[in-house]
Amino acid sequence: ALHVKNNKHDVGSNAYKASLDGFKLKGSRLPRYFNVVINNARRLIYSRKLDVDNGGVSRTMSERTKRKLFEISVTLITTCDLMSGQVGKAKNIGFDPTSHDALMLAHAKRWGEAIPSSTWYRFIDMLKLAGVYLVQEVKKADEEGTIRSRAAYKWLSPQFLQSIGVYSDDIRAQIKFSYQKALDNGLSFTWRCFKRQLPLRQRFTADMFFSSNVNPPSTH
Repeated sequence: ALHVKNNKHDVGSNAYKASLDGFKLKGSRLPRYFNVVINNARRLIYSRKLDVDNGGVSRTMSERTKRKLFEISVTLITTCDLMSGQVGKAKNIGFDPTSHDALMLAHAKRWGEAIPSSTWYRFIDMLKLAGVYLVQEVKKADEEGTIRSRAAYKWLSPQFLQSIGVYSDDIRAQIKFSYQKALDNGLSFTWRCFKRQLPLRQRFTADMFFSSNVNPPSTH
């Protein structure tokens, strides 16, 4: 975080990949549609007044909280397969779930700010409660029969993706083009470690932007 901040390599909310080299990294520019969905996320989070329950006391979400939620949302959006909402990285061996440690590192590279893990998880919990962020734990038994946790499967909810314009015809067409290009290059968007995903009805939760009776378009 200090390195990218001192060298002005923090790309922030710009449509660039987060890295130590920032804007200077060859091939760091993300597809143009990221500008649209990021700006839509900004408008939604900053314009909507939310009640945050803090120990039984309701209060309007502060500007600082909105800013942090927006920044973390951008980190998740830019680490996401927008076709499915899966958070992680497509590889030739399958779609690799991303740990929270890796997400916090990506956040530090993107914003030039190291966020404490306690703060990170507090805002992640807010996104869960708002229905923006969905998660399913992964447990796997090793040869000795010991059950070990892996990086959990993570999604941005279809309702949230709809609210930031991912399902609009123009944006969807661009996303499908990038998706097909990745497939042609041998990348896979199937979870690396097979585990049954959440039942469909559990993946559509009420979020901070829409009522629970909104049915977003189906994903692949």
